[in-house]
Amino acid sequence: MRKRLALILVLFASLLAITVAYAAAISVYTVDDGAGQDVGYYTALAIDANGNAMIAYYNRTNQSLEIAICNDNACSSPVIVELDSAVGGQGTFTSIALDANGFPLVSYYALLGTEALRLFRCFDALCSSGINHLVDDPGVGAYTSLAMNSSDNAVISYYDGSNGNLKLARCDNTLCTLNTINTVAGGPNDEGMNSSLKLGAGDLPVIAYYDADDDSVKLARCSATDCSGAVTINTVDDSAHVGFNGISLQLDSSGFPVMSYYDITNSRLKLAHCSDLFCTGAITINVVDDSANVGQYSSMKLDGGLPVISYYDETNGDLKLARCQDVNCASADIIVVDAVGDVGWDTSLQLGSAHISYYDVTNGNLMLAFVPSPDPAPAEAEAQSPQALPQTGFAMGRETVLPQQTAAYAATDFSLVIPALGVDTRIVGVPVSDGAWDVSWLGSQAGHLGGTTWPTWVGNSVITGHVWNSDNSAGVFAGVRNLAYGDQIEVHAGGQTYVYEVRTTRLVSARNLGVLDKNDGYAWLTLITCEGYNPFTQDYIFRRAVSAVLVDVK
Repeated sequence: MRKRLALILVLFASLLAITVAYAAAISVYTVDDGAGQDVGYYTALAIDANGNAMIAYYNRTNQSLEIAICNDNACSSPVIVELDSAVGGQGTFTSIALDANGFPLVSYYALLGTEALRLFRCFDALCSSGINHLVDDPGVGAYTSLAMNSSDNAVISYYDGSNGNLKLARCDNTLCTLNTINTVAGGPNDEGMNSSLKLGAGDLPVIAYYDADDDSVKLARCSATDCSGAVTINTVDDSAHVGFNGISLQLDSSGFPVMSYYDITNSRLKLAHCSDLFCTGAITINVVDDSANVGQYSSMKLDGGLPVISYYDETNGDLKLARCQDVNCASADIIVVDAVGDVGWDTSLQLGSAHISYYDVTNGNLMLAFVPSPDPAPAEAEAQSPQALPQTGFAMGRETVLPQQTAAYAATDFSLVIPALGVDTRIVGVPVSDGAWDVSWLGSQAGHLGGTTWPTWVGNSVITGHVWNSDNSAGVFAGVRNLAYGDQIEVHAGGQTYVYEVRTTRLVSARNLGVLDKNDGYAWLTLITCEGYNPFTQDYIFRRAVSAVLVDVK
């Protein structure tokens, strides 16, 4: 497969904010040029544990569903696999998610025959084998949005074109050979296009979607994990012809909905932020970009609570990115990511800087852009640049005399409970000092590493604790290596209990700072401690990283 790389210097086209200095030029890559075929529609992007892209998309020439699995940041030699094909079309309206093993799942719309919702689940990271399952038919399955629940089963929102309804399918086993399907919204109105699904506390579905009859953006919040019970539906924005051709939903740290969408009447990109779970109270709505006909195909993620949005500029045929400067996006730094030809359809965004997959209309190619995060101020950069994960264990077989304490730990109202290990301890804040986290004086406390997401917020909150104490006794995190998938970890704060469930546990090197990063729109908690004591050097070879996702708040 012929590859090309174009390094495009940032075009500073900011609208409502000051110019931002980026760490390096934006990188734009052709992932699949189709060897003359028209490829790259309906892109859906996920990022694996190594920071590499996995992109599901539609090959229009072959009328097939395909996935590109990148082996490096530049996606220089991706593995491209055809997952489904047939004359008539298989693979539009794709959505992708990764299971607990990091293996891809893709929901999509199959045009062939009766029109149906289908799900492909890969059995390995390269999708060399898998199962293709019919979830629902006939006349259904467009505008799919896929999420994984706490049982590692797929949940999919989609459009019933025959009846003008919004539907939800919950897979009741791993392979989705059993599923539960319910209508979420419909009736007299044509509802359910452009659905965007997120799972809130307790795996309860929250869905933003387009009401075609009212030309409005609506939000549905289900009271049951399969939407079989009561569904609360509220209008988010009906000020104009809004919501068609792209709605993207995220939940903030309180579970309140945040949505980016296209205002067709005024040809602009908007963002709405609700002040409660159901969008019944005040909703803050701001125009993010109205510089031209902009805002279609928006994809939005939250970076530390701040929205980041990729979208299409139809007037100029450009791919753009907006980084909001506040939670409501009253101001934003806006840049042009790619301006070569007519580019930017069907964007899909993931963070960790910013990865964006999209369709190159001019050349019929699947594209991937990497946008480095803005440079912090020099003092902040120095303060927030540790070179290694903290040392959380002392020498075994002897007592260690501690030096004078230098780290000023910050008090918090958080405590950590790990029922399987009998751990119940308070959490203190550990600042970065001289390019490192000094945890030597933690004792039996757990430490929240400064620079990572605040506990219970969307993102990755990293908590550390001693595996072996200075008095030659087992530390509070001595048993963390024994935690397994599904084990619960609790954070207590403000009279509430935030329940996380373990999803992955792995050994990493002390220099692997990648375990600190996870920005997929969910609230994660990662426990870090030392492992692999070397008696000759009297230090630890590895770090144990246990990652758990928020599943309930009570």
